[in-house]
Amino acid sequence: MITGYFRESEGGVLHDMQSAGARALEPFQIGAARLVLPFRDAWGWFDGLIDAKSENEKLRSQVDEYRAALVEARSRPGPAPDVTDATRVAAAPRYPDFRLLAADVIFDGMGYQQQIVISAGSRDGVHRYDPVIARRGKVLVGHVSKVAASTAVVTLITDRSSAVSAYVLERRAKGSVRGRGPQHSTVYLDRVPKQEVVRLGDEVVTAGRLSGENYPSFYPRGIAIGKVTAVHQSDTHTFKLVHVTPYADLSGLDRVVVLLPRKPLPVLP
Repeated sequence: MITGYFRESEGGVLHDMQSAGARALEPFQIGAARLVLPFRDAWGWFDGLIDAKSENEKLRSQVDEYRAALVEARSRPGPAPDVTDATRVAAAPRYPDFRLLAADVIFDGMGYQQQIVISAGSRDGVHRYDPVIARRGKVLVGHVSKVAASTAVVTLITDRSSAVSAYVLERRAKGSVRGRGPQHSTVYLDRVPKQEVVRLGDEVVTAGRLSGENYPSFYPRGIAIGKVTAVHQSDTHTFKLVHVTPYADLSGLDRVVVLLPRKPLPVLP
């Protein structure tokens, strides 16, 4: 039949049978195509969404890295760096007085406690008050508050017991970042004098000093904390009330970095 089909003319019997069969199956082919089309479109949309999310994550990671590097570079004493060369600035060494230790988050108590538990402890060189930053973006997460042999508790910057010496990068206005508890998504930049200028969008970073320039902090200078999202001022208060939204996604931490000091830090009672 195949040989006969190819040998006969286009008006032959076998060609007529093929045309008739195709006409008979055409409604089913159209129906099947219409039935499959939504699933095919949905799969194409889902596949494109996965690619877009992956690309978005890469771009966000690059933005976070560049922002952290620029904040750290701008917070150094001396002339400002050439921020146009983002690659060179991002590659600059950070926190030379600290050794970086990556650790997994093995328990997240964000629901009722502003604390997490990480998979690193005294055996790894972790000590109380060691600063903890996010793996991506190198932004401040909190500090080590309790240490066991192989684990440690990290108190987050949103906890009410947390206090970090900080300043507004663009204005040099100094204060203390204090947590507000689990019901709030922002922290306070407290103790900022009323005469200091603070504007929405200003970046807040660690000051590296507890008071003045003679008392070192547990935190190195220039760790990005967050961005100013509200500023309030009253005639009856000595200080401004500044709200700061943290850069770190404290509700979705899976891995953090502990900063281990290379030299002794101040001892608190």
